[in-house]
Amino acid sequence: MYILKKITQKELFKVFSLNSISVLVKFIVGFISGKVMAAYIGPHGMGIVGNWRTFFTTLENVATLGSSNGIIKYVSEYKTDTEKLKKFVATTTITLFFWSICISSVLFVFSGTISHYLCNSLDYEPIVKYTSLVLPWYIASFVFMTILNGLQKFRLLILLNIVSNILVLLLSVWIIMHYKTSGAMFSISVVPAIMVCITLFFVWKNLNISLQNFQKIYVLRLLEFLAMSLASMLLLPLVQLYLRTYLVQQQSFEVAGYYEAISRISNYYMLFITTIISVYFFPKLATSTSNNETKTIFQDYFKTIIPVFFVGLVVLYFCRDFVINLLFTASFKPVSNLFLWQEIGDFFKAMSLILGFQFFAKKLTFPFIILEIVSITILLLLSVLFINIYGVKGMVIGYAVHYIIYFLLLIIYFKNIIFKK
Repeated sequence: MYILKKITQKELFKVFSLNSISVLVKFIVGFISGKVMAAYIGPHGMGIVGNWRTFFTTLENVATLGSSNGIIKYVSEYKTDTEKLKKFVATTTITLFFWSICISSVLFVFSGTISHYLCNSLDYEPIVKYTSLVLPWYIASFVFMTILNGLQKFRLLILLNIVSNILVLLLSVWIIMHYKTSGAMFSISVVPAIMVCITLFFVWKNLNISLQNFQKIYVLRLLEFLAMSLASMLLLPLVQLYLRTYLVQQQSFEVAGYYEAISRISNYYMLFITTIISVYFFPKLATSTSNNETKTIFQDYFKTIIPVFFVGLVVLYFCRDFVINLLFTASFKPVSNLFLWQEIGDFFKAMSLILGFQFFAKKLTFPFIILEIVSITILLLLSVLFINIYGVKGMVIGYAVHYIIYFLLLIIYFKNIIFKK
C-alpha cells in the first residue's frame, strides 16, 4: 500500500494518468473518424488521404521551421524571467506567423500542381487553396500550444488537446459524410485551425506580442534548431511521401490505403509515447545539468513507459483482426499481415525517441544531422528494396529494420550517458 501511494504521488504518474486520458480521447476520435472514412471512401480514398496527410505534415514542419523543440527548450529556460519570456514569445509568434503567410502564398499559387502530384487529379485543388488560407492560423495555434508545453502547464495542455479533438471530430464526421475524400482531406488540414481561438484565450496573459518586443537574437536562437529540424521533420516526411507515391505506382491507391490503415493504427498508440515524451520528459532533458541527471531521466522512461508500451503491443497483435474490423471494414482485412513488422518498428522507435530528443535538448546539431541523414537514407533504400520484393508488406519491413538500426546507432552515440556508473 505504501509503495502504491508513493507511486501515485509522483509527478510522472499524475502526468501519465492525464496523458492516458488525452490519448484515449484521441483514440476514440481516431476510431470514429477512421470508421467513417473506411465506410465512405474505402481503401482507395484512404490511399489519397494518406498522401495528403504526409504532405500536410511536411508543410507544417516547413511553416513552423521545425521550431517546436526550440520553443519548448527556451520557454522552459525563461519561464522564471518574465522579460526574456515576453520577448521570446513575441519574437517567435511574429516570425512564424509571417513566415507561414509566405508559405501559404506559394501553396496557393501551386495548388493545381500539388493536387495533381499527390492525388493524380486536379479535383482536390480547392482543398489545397483552403489550406493555404488557414495555414497561418493553424501555425498560431501550434505556437500557443507549444508555449504551454514549455511552461509545463501539463493539465491545461492536455485539457486543450482533449477539447480540440472533440471539436475536430464533430466537424470532421459531418464533412466526411457529405464530401467524401475531399471532406477527409479538409478535416486534416483546415478544421484544426479553429483551435487558435481556444488556445489564445488560455495563453493571452503570457503574450505581449508587439514589434517593440521583437528581438533578432531570439530568431537566431530558433534558427539553431532549423538545421536539426530540416534533417528530421522535413526530410523524413518527404521520404515517406516519396515511398507512398512509389507504392501507388508499383501497386495502387487501394494497396496504399492498406498502408494508411496500419499507419493510422500505429499513430493511435504512438500518441501515448510521443505525447508523454514531449509534455513530460523533454522539458526535463532540456533543463538537466549533468550526465547523471540525464541518465536518471532515461532510466525513468525505460522502466516506467516502455514495459507498459510493450505489453500493449503484444495484446494488440493478438487482437489485430478484431481491431481491424472495429476500426475499419471487411475490405481492410489484408492489413492484418502488416501488424508484426509495424509493431516491431514502433517498439524500437519508442525506445529511440527519448534518446533522439537529447539531441534537441542539448543542441547537438552536427551529430544529429549526420545520424538523421544516414538513418533516412537507410529507410529509403530498405523500403524501396522490400517494396519491390514484398509489395506493401515491404514498407513495414523496411520501417522495422530501419528503426532497429537507428536505435543501435543511438545506443552507440550515447553510451557514455547510458552506461555511466
